[in-house]
Amino acid sequence: MGCVSSKPNVVDRNAQVEGRGVNHVVANGKATSASTNPNSFEEQYTLGKVIGSGTFSVVRIAVHKPTGQRYAIKCIKRDGLVAEDIEALTTEVAILKQMNHPNIMILHDFFVEDKFYYLVTEYMEGGELFDRIVEKSFYNEREARDLVKLLLEAI
Repeated sequence: MGCVSSKPNVVDRNAQVEGRGVNHVVANGKATSASTNPNSFEEQYTLGKVIGSGTFSVVRIAVHKPTGQRYAIKCIKRDGLVAEDIEALTTEVAILKQMNHPNIMILHDFFVEDKFYYLVTEYMEGGELFDRIVEKSFYNEREARDLVKLLLEAI
């Protein structure tokens, strides 16, 4: 899978991403909740409309109840996930926790509940980048250069 290690990522259970407040971590290659936050996802967030979907997940806008801040929440159904899916989720969380770039969304929190995993990310208006690229259909040389530059700076 690209430049990512094929081994499960093991992160200290008490680790915290500096400046991000993410207390939910990955341990022993499995997604776990090691939050110092005693509240459940439902106590912290109010889910809103669906803005995207996949085979095992939907992405919804949500509001953080204590602050009123809007976030994008990836809600992943636990039913039907196999070990490989959980490992991929573990890798996704570990990678997002390490990202620190203005053109990459920020992972703010991660919850493990009975029926769902919840990835709480920065809400970025404007939709999917892929959809915008397809929608435009033609790019002049300068526009293509600027877009590729932004993508390369992020990776």
